[in-house]
Amino acid sequence: MFRRDGRTLSTSIRIDAPPEVLWNLITTLADIPDWYDDWDTVEPAAEDGRLRVDASFRSLGVKFG
Repeated sequence: MFRRDGRTLSTSIRIDAPPEVLWNLITTLADIPDWYDDWDTVEPAAEDGRLRVDASFRSLGVKFG
């Protein structure tokens, strides 16, 4: 995250789970609405539904009108 004065702020956390579990969690497109309040649905273009470089998907957000 960048601040207006140009300095960078960062933080980290330690999660007690194997890397592959976390990777699956953050790259499964169907799970993205659980992470973002303003996204209701994510429709992946790829059949496997994974987020990756050059992946295409459509996000739908109707929670806030």
